[in-house]
Amino acid sequence: MTLKVIVAEKADAGRRIAYFLSDGKQKAKKAKGLNYIEFKKGDDDYALVSLSGHVVELDFPKEMNDWSSVDLNDLIFAKIDRDLKNRTVGNTLLDFGGKESEFIIATDYDREGELIGTEALELAGIPRSASGNRVRRAKFSTLTREEIETAFDNLISVDYDLADSAGAREEVDLIWGAVLTRFFSVSTKRLGKNFLSVGRVQTPTLALIVDRENEIMGFKQETFWKIVITFSKGGHFQGVYEKAQLFDKEEADRVFATINGQNGETKSFEKSVQRIPKPPPFNTTEFLREASRIGISPSRAMAIAESLYVKGYISYPRTDNTVYQRSISLTGVLKKLQKGEFKEEVEKVLAQDSIRPSRGRTEATDHPPIYPVAVPKAADLKGDFHKVYELVVRRFLATLYRDGAREVRKASIIVSEHSFNSEGSKI
Repeated sequence: MTLKVIVAEKADAGRRIAYFLSDGKQKAKKAKGLNYIEFKKGDDDYALVSLSGHVVELDFPKEMNDWSSVDLNDLIFAKIDRDLKNRTVGNTLLDFGGKESEFIIATDYDREGELIGTEALELAGIPRSASGNRVRRAKFSTLTREEIETAFDNLISVDYDLADSAGAREEVDLIWGAVLTRFFSVSTKRLGKNFLSVGRVQTPTLALIVDRENEIMGFKQETFWKIVITFSKGGHFQGVYEKAQLFDKEEADRVFATINGQNGETKSFEKSVQRIPKPPPFNTTEFLREASRIGISPSRAMAIAESLYVKGYISYPRTDNTVYQRSISLTGVLKKLQKGEFKEEVEKVLAQDSIRPSRGRTEATDHPPIYPVAVPKAADLKGDFHKVYELVVRRFLATLYRDGAREVRKASIIVSEHSFNSEGSKI
């Protein structure tokens, strides 16, 4: 009988996958010091191994460790070692690979996930040439029972090109960082703990921060005056002097003395209605930007989003996509959310004659935009976790609701030959 070995990227995700595929009848096992999950599905035996991320790390050979003596040109073209991070994992995978087994890669479906999966296959001793017969891939974007079962009923091939692109990025990061860090550190004689770290991402980011800091430090403050009048007609509203900033105090005093206590005359009045387009679905960048606006840092927001994904509450949070695929049952998602705290808002969306989701500029096929897929347990939604989940839900509902409208009123009012502008709006 063939053993089917599932490779998951994280332990929590692995447990959910095993639970759904086994209908909760999975068993915890241990082999060569590594915990794994065992279960049966139909006539097949399964073993699920969770890797906790990358199982291989890149480094230069030990003979290249002397910063002062190694020629940087040699470092650029040096052979890169691939070191096993966890020998227990490696031994277990090799043991499974040596049996009459088939492997199913169930890591996150992105570049890093594909690389992690192919690293596992390499440790199991399964060459690429033989992978077509022994290796399949489960593609999913949410950790829900329906999608996991669908993914395992419709397995696809492993994308080695996708994995290689992630591997190439890893090698570039290592070479770039090591060579330039050594160059600047040795050139400036800053070695040991005081070395100058250079990286493909960190250095350009630091440059942006320095440029912004220099801009702030170089800003020269100027004192200015602003004249605001409070008008009273059917209520109180304000008007701002046509010169928004007055840098001459004497001029400001003259204008103020002329208009103080005087009546105004409406020169013009306009009323218009502006359409407010509903927002596009969340991709990762837009999600992190909106999370920052509610006081949650990008790193914290992403960590929470990944936790909510693993628990099966939202879709995969690393995506460029801003267009919902047709395969997503938007009405089905709404009916699930109807059972939670956003019932009132959901019913407004469902009450529309038709539901037409908004579309962003980027359409991809790997993962959908970020959207809610289930109603969480109350215990899982405390503090920032609730804020992030609510942010995802409200954006999802907004993408399915009708466009908004804003009524804008503008008036130009003359007071003692001086013009004041007043503007107000309501949603």
